[in-house]
Amino acid sequence: MKNILMAFGLALITLTSYSQSTVLDIIVNSEDHTLLEAAVVSAGLVDALSDTSGTFTVFAPVDGAVYMFVNELGITVDSLLNLPTLSDILLYHVIGTEVSSEELIEGGTGMNTVATTLTGEDVEFTIEGETIFVNGHQVIVTDLFGSNGVVHVIDAVLLDNTTNSVGEIQPTDVKYDGFYYNIMGQRFNSLRDVPFGTVYMYNGRKFIRTEN
Repeated sequence: MKNILMAFGLALITLTSYSQSTVLDIIVNSEDHTLLEAAVVSAGLVDALSDTSGTFTVFAPVDGAVYMFVNELGITVDSLLNLPTLSDILLYHVIGTEVSSEELIEGGTGMNTVATTLTGEDVEFTIEGETIFVNGHQVIVTDLFGSNGVVHVIDAVLLDNTTNSVGEIQPTDVKYDGFYYNIMGQRFNSLRDVPFGTVYMYNGRKFIRTEN
């Protein structure tokens, strides 16, 4: 009985600590979100995510997802942290209201729902049983509630497919011939031929395909 009461007490302490923490505190105190924390600091969003006058839903990519993202772009973490559009990339992971997993799941399997992020662009949710996908990527931990919202952990960095949220990344050695090339050297005649999410080279510069 004593052990049960101690376990119950620890659970209450954990719940209380989360409820007294902001969504930023949840990220900062997570061992799996050191790169997200660094990005938030670099983008100057600390005060925004600490604000308790409103509520937020944050989709937080784990460190492994960020490493995968920079590898796909062919850049370093430092380069990512210095992207001029870093703030927009991060704000595409934030909704300006609290949305729990229960609210998302209540529509049932196959239900598609959209929500507008702080960039003004939408993310799309797909429900399969009790599993939530955002823009096709799985939410792996749900409902980390804080005093100003909730954090859901995801396994990928989200990109807005309607605006060029990453844009120009770095110079390359690709020749200035007016064609588009992926990192494997495949040539595309126009930008519309380049698949979404593909890192491509055009006239000596490297981009990621996120717009028409």
